[in-house]
Amino acid sequence: MGEIKLTDTQPMVSVIIPTYNRAALIGRSIASVLGQTYENIEVVIVDDGSTDETAQVVNSIADGRIRYVCQENRGACSARNHGVAISKGDFIGFHDSDDIWRPEKLARQMAEMLGSGADVCACRMQIHDPEQKTDLSITPLPNVKKITFSELLGGNCIGMPTILGRAEIIASQKFDEDLPRLQDWDYVLRLLKTQNIVLVDEVLVDSFVQKDSITRNNISLVRALERIGSKFSVDYASNLSAYADYLAFCGSAYESIHEYRQAFYSFSKSLTVKPFPKAFFRVGRCCVHWMANKYQRPLLSNLDEEDHPA
Repeated sequence: MGEIKLTDTQPMVSVIIPTYNRAALIGRSIASVLGQTYENIEVVIVDDGSTDETAQVVNSIADGRIRYVCQENRGACSARNHGVAISKGDFIGFHDSDDIWRPEKLARQMAEMLGSGADVCACRMQIHDPEQKTDLSITPLPNVKKITFSELLGGNCIGMPTILGRAEIIASQKFDEDLPRLQDWDYVLRLLKTQNIVLVDEVLVDSFVQKDSITRNNISLVRALERIGSKFSVDYASNLSAYADYLAFCGSAYESIHEYRQAFYSFSKSLTVKPFPKAFFRVGRCCVHWMANKYQRPLLSNLDEEDHPA
């Protein structure tokens, strides 16, 4: 690919990094942002009440482009909202304190937006999960060439560290602080209702799933999926194909926490809209487990994380 050419006067990009107890990892995350070939940036680190040495690690990095602020522990969504509110850049991007940006990430995306006039841009991300049994996964998948609302409604393929956009557009949507998971999916879906998102067809972000990552909390996943279903119920009613995919997603989530009755209903309802071979097997499997555990398992409404650790 040819050299990326940008004007001498580069618009400033604010990079928002929420963090909580990531002293062992945040240094490399910050370094990957400071090492970008696109240099006109500010790095806004919002510490969500860390109790480890995060502050010492951040304050040891001598770079005037870093702004470090602290808040009481209210979650990553609150930290992102805080970061957006105090950012000064013409563009805003998001990063996570345990992930890494590849050196050309901002340059590639800024060139795409400045060249096309787009207001929001995404890229591909490689997910590194030591517990994943399959090969490393890339999202969006290589066959996805365009990010659309109808396609994304069926299931998420966008991570927040891949999103970059004009400040006024990014600030027009706030992160839902009541969502326990899937905040990126919810945010981008709302953004897509009014904006087009261009996709740079390159892997520019490496995401690392940690042992204590919220990504591993399946109870939170179920509760988040239920909230997503409620928030976008009108959209699902008018897009049954996406609704079928969403229901299959719900079925897998319920199954992961051994709620086989709900999984059975979700997979069955999905099949009435869009049959696919694996779902028939899943319906049968859930039915068998449901009958076997009918009098032994609590309903989802009685679940708590202490009884069912993720």
